[in-house]
Amino acid sequence: MKYGRRGFTALLALILAAGSGLPVSAAEVKVSSDQTKVTSGSDITLTLTLDEAVNDVICFDYRVYFDMDSFSLKKSTIGTACEDAQVSTKAMTYGSEQKPCYSVNFVDTTSEGVALRSGEICQLTFTAKKDMTADWKDTFRVEREHFATTDYWNTLKETDNGKVSYDVKSSIVYGDVNGDGKINTADAALTYASINGKVTLKEEQQKVADVNGDGKINTADAAMIYARVNGKIAEFPAESK
Repeated sequence: MKYGRRGFTALLALILAAGSGLPVSAAEVKVSSDQTKVTSGSDITLTLTLDEAVNDVICFDYRVYFDMDSFSLKKSTIGTACEDAQVSTKAMTYGSEQKPCYSVNFVDTTSEGVALRSGEICQLTFTAKKDMTADWKDTFRVEREHFATTDYWNTLKETDNGKVSYDVKSSIVYGDVNGDGKINTADAALTYASINGKVTLKEEQQKVADVNGDGKINTADAAMIYARVNGKIAEFPAESK
């Protein structure tokens, strides 16, 4: 069997890693949140992202646990990593603890395996029924129940890919209301205009405009954005919550 130079280099690297006891890195599902804490009536969105592509996948199942007395699922969106993935239409319970969760799952009906792309698996947006006092990582728990590739037919063991880790850095850039990647006077002006009823901010804009993290958009938020532009403050209160 002949190998090209690149193929031989990759094969040699795998052999050296195996011989040295170094683990070969596996793809992970990273869980992130657009908020750290929310008030009653506000939304919080969890995103499950696959950080590397995985081939020959026959199934996966992730359980997103939450408190039904504190949150209700507003909507779910499937991403590009696996367009045939599904989110259960209602909360389910498993095991002796009987804690409610939503299942994010996929099954390859051909049993031949499919390739998952790196990228977003899904987003789940919850609405808070009461003020959220704990950090989002303590409020929501995401567990990998299953993740198997076609190797399973021979080994009866699931792959190491797809283990869950938490991305604690929020993807929100507070103060960047117009979404141009910068915080400037245009953002402060846009916030003032929304307060005065001149414009209506989209849901994502409302989140980044609430820079003091009190669940409302008012003159205090606009003033803080303006103060940030002028160097009066270095951080918004919402960034440290």
